[in-house]
Amino acid sequence: MIVVLADDLTGAAEIGGIAWRYGLSTEIQTEFQPASEVDLIVVDTDTRPYTPPAAVQRVAAVAEQCRRAGVTQVFKKVDSVLRGPVLAELTALLKAWGGSRALLVPANPSLGRIIRQGLYWVDEQPLHQTDFGNDPDYPAITSNVKTMLLQRSGTDIAGQWPVEILSPGETSSPTGIVVGESTCSEDLEHWAGNLAEGTIPAGAAEFFAAFLTSKGYGPTREVLFDFANSGSSLFVSGSSSISTRQFCKQCEILGIPVLRMPLELFDRRIQPDRLLMEWATAAIQALQNNRQVVVAIDRPVHQMPDLPRRLTRHLSTVATYILAEYEVNHLFVEGGATAAALIQRLNWQQLRVKEELRPGVVCMQIKGRPLPLLTIKPGSYVWPNGIV
Repeated sequence: MIVVLADDLTGAAEIGGIAWRYGLSTEIQTEFQPASEVDLIVVDTDTRPYTPPAAVQRVAAVAEQCRRAGVTQVFKKVDSVLRGPVLAELTALLKAWGGSRALLVPANPSLGRIIRQGLYWVDEQPLHQTDFGNDPDYPAITSNVKTMLLQRSGTDIAGQWPVEILSPGETSSPTGIVVGESTCSEDLEHWAGNLAEGTIPAGAAEFFAAFLTSKGYGPTREVLFDFANSGSSLFVSGSSSISTRQFCKQCEILGIPVLRMPLELFDRRIQPDRLLMEWATAAIQALQNNRQVVVAIDRPVHQMPDLPRRLTRHLSTVATYILAEYEVNHLFVEGGATAAALIQRLNWQQLRVKEELRPGVVCMQIKGRPLPLLTIKPGSYVWPNGIV
């Protein structure tokens, strides 16, 4: 069995989708359950918003559970643009696993996300000059990969292991954390095919696919999802990305109701209960007359302390109200924090991967519940054509 530790739910689902594509039975878990009879388990540690010390504690605990269960192969999934305390998590994993070296390859070249000469580029723009520079939770203030990693994990923790950035073919130290530069799929294949014994692999989705290929797996399944027969659908949008705003506009053009978060809920001084109930009631009424309905933040989200988490909490509360009162066949959620908050409220701890709609967009079934199906994706990804 292979176990992957992911720092958020959409990242966990993305890995699960790749494993499904490669023929592996896969389960997404919020708490490690080794008794599951699957080929691959992805544990969502939900550590991206944690402080570095808290992330170390959480990852170390899960790694110890894996070790006691006899797991011999572990992979650390990280955000492709390095949001969260990445080095802190790798440090915890190395210590718990008894390793001395980790290889971190976060690039996703097919999405234009590459690392070259120590800098992170998105569609040939420096990371901090893209939309990621305006991220309300993790704004990119630099494109220097090493600086970004150290800043987000803190020098006290991150400094415990030397970090070096290498291009393919360069020789590295036998200990420490190596960041592999990658500009194309061949670079990913190089890093995956040259993993030294005892090295813990870590990285984004495309490096995980290369890792599976290096283990002898290959794609065996195709996307065959039939959107026309998905029944009543509720879209829950917790992202403020450009693609999300475009999606909401597209839905309105198609006549699909989009119920945006009331502006009053942005004010922390407001008691939210009445507004949340009114918002949920409006969505339920819309579902009674429409096959698809969207509830979304879809407002500018400023970089204010606690605001993104508060809005995520409001959105997950409204979605929970709706699901309690109306039978939805398919729940579509975008944004890792929103998806995690929602399944935590609903106590959905084990999710079996059914299919991958497109890279990063994954459909799952909750253990013990035939409906609703749950499909999630990161906020920066787009929904497949034809989904609305």
